[in-house]
Amino acid sequence: MASNINKATVAYDYIETKIIRGEYPPLSIIDEAQLIAELHTSRTPIREAILRLKEMGFVYVYPNRNTLVSELSLDLVNEMYAARFLNEPEMNVLACHHLDVKWLKLLKRQFLSPEQTLEGAAQRDYYNALDTALHEGLLHACPNRFITKALDIVYRHNRRLRCFVSHTVSVPEHVALLEALLAKDATAIRQATLAHLQGSRELTLQAFARGELSFSKPYQIKA
Repeated sequence: MASNINKATVAYDYIETKIIRGEYPPLSIIDEAQLIAELHTSRTPIREAILRLKEMGFVYVYPNRNTLVSELSLDLVNEMYAARFLNEPEMNVLACHHLDVKWLKLLKRQFLSPEQTLEGAAQRDYYNALDTALHEGLLHACPNRFITKALDIVYRHNRRLRCFVSHTVSVPEHVALLEALLAKDATAIRQATLAHLQGSRELTLQAFARGELSFSKPYQIKA
């Protein structure tokens, strides 16, 4: 039994990673036979992984046993940001007391001083990686298990979504949040978090309106 559970976990991580990276684009079919061959496993762990992915909102499973990757819908975007607005300001306030000051200062320097040669997709990926590092760091530093559980799945969907949008994250918004975290100023942290979420939501809705979230492959910026 333990072996089957481990194989199902490996299969889940493998499929989820491909979905988040955009390698399995929205509404593409999950080929179970191909996964069995790639992971050198049986059908049972794959099916267990797919059922868990369904629970997490990453796939649709139909009665004919076809499995499709879920689309990046307007409902998904709105629900993600609703969850973030409700939880993230408080999470960041709680987390600020458990963060490494040197790490926060390093992130601030990295946001303010990227390599001058970065442009196009490379620049976008650079800032996206910093954004992910900051938010994941805050998530793991938060001592409230219920907030972290709620936002963990939201952040996974957010990483997937960002593979398909052309905009680059706002540097001033992140710097303002980092400065508030360094000061351990609860009011400033909440304000900076809300300002960041408002800006991020607006950019994401603009990307949706442009049709970027319906692309069949991750967005690539022309350098």
